[in-house]
Parts: sequence; C-alpha cells; structure tokens
Amino acid sequence: MKPFIWIVSILMSLLGVDAVNAQDNCTIQIDGQVVDAESGEGLSFASVILQESSQGAYADSAGFFSLKGICVGDYTLRVTHIGCAPQKKVIRLSGDTTFVFSLNHDESILHEFVVVGEEEKELVLTKIGVREAQLESTTGLQLAEQALAIPGMRMQETGNTIAKPVFRGLQGNRLLVLNAGVRQEGQYWGSEHAPEIDPFLAQQVSVIEGVDALRYAPDAIGGLLLVEPADVFGSDSLSGSLTGMGATNGRGGALGGELMGRVSEKFPLYFRGQISSRKFGDMKTPDVFLVNTGAEELNYSYALGWKGDAWKAEVFYSNFNQRIGIYRYSHLGNLTDLYEVITGIRSNPDTTDFSYDINRPYQDIGHELFKGRVEVELDAENKIEAIYSRQFNSRKEFDVHVGINPSAEELARPQLDYALTTHLGELVWRNKVGALSRSVGVTGLFRENTFRGRNFMPNYRNSSFGAFALEQRNLGIWKLKYGIRYERYDADIFNPIGSEDDPLNLSFDGLSAALAAKKDLESGDLTLSAATFWRAPAVNELFASGLHHGVGAIEQGNSELLQERSYSLSATWRRVFGRTRVLATAYTNYIENYIFLNPNDIELTIRGAFPRFDYEQTDALYWGSDIQVDGQLNKGFAYLVTASLVWAQNVGTGDFFINIPAHQFALEFKKTWDDLNKIKQPWIALSGNYTMEQYRAPEVFPFESVFEAGSTSTLPSSFDFAAAPDGYFLLGARAGLRLGQTSFQLGVENMLNTTYRNYMNRFRYYMDEQGLNITLRIKHNF
Repeated sequence: MKPFIWIVSILMSLLGVDAVNAQDNCTIQIDGQVVDAESGEGLSFASVILQESSQGAYADSAGFFSLKGICVGDYTLRVTHIGCAPQKKVIRLSGDTTFVFSLNHDESILHEFVVVGEEEKELVLTKIGVREAQLESTTGLQLAEQALAIPGMRMQETGNTIAKPVFRGLQGNRLLVLNAGVRQEGQYWGSEHAPEIDPFLAQQVSVIEGVDALRYAPDAIGGLLLVEPADVFGSDSLSGSLTGMGATNGRGGALGGELMGRVSEKFPLYFRGQISSRKFGDMKTPDVFLVNTGAEELNYSYALGWKGDAWKAEVFYSNFNQRIGIYRYSHLGNLTDLYEVITGIRSNPDTTDFSYDINRPYQDIGHELFKGRVEVELDAENKIEAIYSRQFNSRKEFDVHVGINPSAEELARPQLDYALTTHLGELVWRNKVGALSRSVGVTGLFRENTFRGRNFMPNYRNSSFGAFALEQRNLGIWKLKYGIRYERYDADIFNPIGSEDDPLNLSFDGLSAALAAKKDLESGDLTLSAATFWRAPAVNELFASGLHHGVGAIEQGNSELLQERSYSLSATWRRVFGRTRVLATAYTNYIENYIFLNPNDIELTIRGAFPRFDYEQTDALYWGSDIQVDGQLNKGFAYLVTASLVWAQNVGTGDFFINIPAHQFALEFKKTWDDLNKIKQPWIALSGNYTMEQYRAPEVFPFESVFEAGSTSTLPSSFDFAAAPDGYFLLGARAGLRLGQTSFQLGVENMLNTTYRNYMNRFRYYMDEQGLNITLRIKHNF
C-alpha cells in the first residue's frame, strides 16, 4: 500500500495539490537545491522525498525544489538523481528551512550518458554531453570514439587510425570542434582529418547547436562539439590522477597523468599539467592483421591561472604529436589490384604477421595551441572577457612510392608537407540584470596555409571578422534565447593558382541567426529551435587536385562552388517517469548549395590506382530523430536504450549521398552490487549494438564500367564503387570496481568476433573492421 500512497503523493505534488497541506498546523516549507558535488551545477529533476510522510517533489531544471505543508516532527529526507549515489538526511522540523544537497556522480551506476545542463556564464541554453566519469570507459581511444555516447553522435573513420565526429549525419566543416574554448584548426585539408586533440585532456565532451553555437561561429551548420579540460581554478588543494589502458587488439595501450592545484592560500596562482602517450601495433580483423595500421602519440599540456578580487587571467598550452600508419592495401599499384580488392576477389590481401612498425604510407601530425584569457567583473551586472589564441598545425605525408634507389635524404623527406598557422582574437561583453542576460562580442581570425612537395591544395591567406549579439530572457514558464551574427570572409589564393603578387581573391559574407524557446514542464522540459547558418566553401573544396593520402583517393575541387546556407528546425523533449527518463529529439536541416564528394572515376597515376571523387553542389535535406531511455528497474539494476535515425537526400535529383550513417540501435543492462569490504561498488554491464544496412545508398556501378565510362562521360549522376555493407550486431561487456582511490574497468568489445564492414569507414572498400578486443583500464586519483 505504501508505494501506492507514495505515487499518489508524488502525482498530487506535481499537480500542485498537497494532501498534507489540508491538515491543520502543517504549514512548514522546505526549500533547497540539489547540485553536482564536483561542478556545483544544479541537478535537474532530482527527486526529494520525506520518507515518513511520502511527500515529495522533483527539482526544476536548475536543481531547485520546494516542499510545502509539512507538519512539525522528525523526518528522513532522501535525495536521488539518476547517475548519482542517493543521499539521506535526518531532520527535525519546527519551522521553514532551507537545504543544499551535493551529490556525487557515481560511475558504478549506469552511465548517465546524457548531461543536459544550462550555463549562465556562457548563455548556453542547453548542451548534451558526457562527463569525466563516463569518459573513463573510453580512456585511450580517439576523441571521436569518446563522443559516441552523445545521442546522435557517430563517427566517420578512415581505417582504424583516423576517426572524425559526425552529428546527425553532418561532419567536417559543418561540425566545428572547440578545444578549451578555441575553435580547433586543422580540418581545412579534407574531411578525413581527425581532430588533433589529446583525448586525455577532456574532462567533459558535449554538443551545442542552434542559438547556443552562434556565439562561436557562423558556420556551425551541424552543431559544435565542445572539448573542455578541467578548470585550472577548479581545485585549491593539490590533486591529480594517473591513468593506464591496455588492449589486446593492436597489443598496445595508453598512459596519462594530471596534476593541478593552487600554489598557496596567500598566493592565488593556480596550475594544471598533463601528459599522455599511446602506442598500438597492427590491428586485427577476425581473420587477419591489417598491415601498417599502428599509431603512436606523445601529447602534453599545461595551464596557469591567477585569480584577483574582480578579475582572473589564465594561459593554456597544448602540444599534440602523432604518427599513424595508413593501411597498406588502400594504396594499390595497378588497376588489377584495385579491381580485385574492391570487388572482393581478394577479400583478405594481408598475409603478414603482427608488427609495431609504421611503414609507408604514413603521416606525421603535429598541433600546438596557445591561449591567453582575461575576464574582468566590472560590477555585479557586467563582465568583459578577452581571448587571444595561436595554433600551428603541421602534416607530413609519406607516400609508398619514392622512386628507384632513394637516398637517405629522400626517404626522410615527406612527399607532401603542409603547415597552417591561425591567430584568433575575441572580445565579449556580458550583462545580466534579473532574468535578462545579454552577450555581445567581436571576433577576428587570420590563417596562413603553405605547402611543400607534390601539389594537392594551393597556398592561401584567409582573414575573417565577425560580430554577434545574443539575449536570453525568462517569460514565465518559457525561457527565450535569440541572437544574430555577421561574418565576412576574405581569402588570397596563390601558388600554384595565382601568385604572391597577384593572388586570386575570394570574398564571402552573410548573416546567421537563431531562436530557441524552452518550456519547463511538470517533470521535464521542451526546447524548440530554429536557426540559419552559412559557410564559405573551404579552399580544399575549391581547389584540391590529386591524391588525398589519408583516404587513398583522388579528390578534385570545384572553383565554381558557392557558399552554403542552412535552415534548421528541432524539438527536444525530456521527461521523467518515476525511475525512467526519456530524451527525444526530432530535427530537419535544409541546406542550399550543399557541397559534397561524389564518386566520379577510377584513375591510374604514377603513385598507383585510386577511386576519384569530385566536389559537387546541390540542395540537400537531412532529417531524423535521436531517442534515449534510461532508468533503474530495481535496486542496482539499470538499463539504457538508444536509437539514432538519420535520413538524407539530394533534393535536386532525388539521389542518395554516400557516407550517411545508417540507423543504429543500442541496449545496455548494468548490475551494481553493494560494497564488499574494501571492494567498492562492483558492477558488470552487457551491451548490444545493431547497425542497419544503409538501404538509402547510391547504386553500384561496376568497376570495369566506371573505368571505361570515365573517358566517355556516360557515368550516372550518383553511384558508388561498392555496395553498402550488410547490417551487423556487436556484443560487448564491461565490469568494474574501486579499491580506495583506484578504479578498475575490464571490457570486451566485439565479443562474438563478428566479421563486418562499416559504411562510415572510407576504407570499407578495402578492409574489414576490428575483431575481438579485450581492454583493461586503471585510474588512480590522489
């Protein structure tokens, strides 16, 4: 009977009817807030229950709650939130009172894959992401792999060493990445280049879109991925961690360490230092080792901060160094080899044993980021923030073919050597008066790109200037946010197109604007969003010509491309039903002058035989839905169900595009036990992931027909060199526990050693995906 009374009481409380309130002399009120113990952020929809009277309430989106009509007496107040350890407090009530509860996110409970929060300081209405505790399960993987827990997030792979995030089907220049608050540069050489960011650096990875992204860029057509390191001002005492990861597939692992704190109580200088390293050898499918698929990295970063009474300043520096092997059989020497591999006649060309060696073809990649930031609090209502950053990117590509009897100097020299330097400055004013918040700012950016070696893309200098204004206000149960941004983009192209003295000049400009409305519901909220963004065509999309090393393909730019313009609508609904939480998003994105790579030909060059892709332009429509349901069935037994559905179509011709994610569904169950002596919160999880065949893929045009028709221009408007792979199911398992300050996680991926190919892997023409992999992750906090 008691559960029934509890449910009725909760429902009546949500409906604003409090049964106890009808009793005489029961007029006490409890107000309070439930916050994250680590970040201090309010925890939305936390449950607060008085166990003796069954009176309860849910916290609002900022973590605030209120209980009314309580009688004098002794009570036990129980506070719960999905993803956190419950907390109890025994209280004696004789009058109105206020409490603040700090809950720790508990990694032993089912991962709270979705974090939906609001950040007043950045005027961010809503963001979805994963926290540090969840990122521990993906330690040692690439950034794109760490972000896969975000609903709607997928990844575009090139072999097993390059992974790029894809959100709701869009990626590359349409899905921007912000590293430590700075727009990540280095993606302007092609769509397959992975973000050059140390995954150990991230404390939180999240996505914002629409009006929330307007503050950072005019071209976030697909959204913006935020990679946030730990706040340098986050700890007054010395703290840190050591992390290690090992994997059987690739026979490698990763190590990382971090140390942060404040110098002394009288000296408000804060610091944080971090270093990591990764090394893997050849990966293995269920049948063979994939030749030359190893990778190695050495990365580090540091931050210093000084906090005054009304101001604070910080500097940040990161250095990323990576060498990756390019799968040897993606660079084939003649048409016969290419024909046999793509058509499956030679399904397993690899015959060698495992090796840690990284041979040709391979890439050396470097990235540096320096950032300086000052924030001044002018008064209680006004703040000013100034940011300057400099980035330097380098990419050296070493081809298979280096000529006959090359010298040592020729062997050490890359066939293609690119360098990109970017300077970015921002000045932002923030104002908050009551429920009205404003943010106004200007940004300026300068890029210079140079190359040596074989030509693929010309040198260029590019500058852009932007100005934005955002405003957020509360109108009862509605919260509105709207804004506008103007951006002008200029570029000078030279060598080999144009010259230093007479460059080819390009100019684009436009307005971006967005509106979002968020309504608080009884136990959830609803967010509606409309936005229009634009972007200038990237230099590689305009002028690329030749072998794109990383993807093993010829790419041809199109100098006639126009700027893209998107019009997007989305609706996100959250609701808590007892122990179950639901998040559902529906979206559509219409893109005028959509730029895409279209298969066009097979080419035989002195470097081998490769498929050719040309940049083309049309109008495109993307639409889909992301759904997540998570909760607890009973004590210690939790579940998570997700579905990611994406459709895309060429509006002009009705054709389908290549490399659009197929529908994907996932289910995970997790069981957690009570502490057993020194063993804290042991848990085990079993997961299944099903990816459908992409049935909306372009038709396949026979390899030999492509080669013959290429010279006669009789190819269809849309086709692919190979059919979309079959759908596949992957089974996985994880287990973990804590001993003191040390946590252990054991994982098994692709438990059934399933042979499959991923439609989102640009090397799906050449190779199967990885087979069975067993991982062990250990983290010690101090």
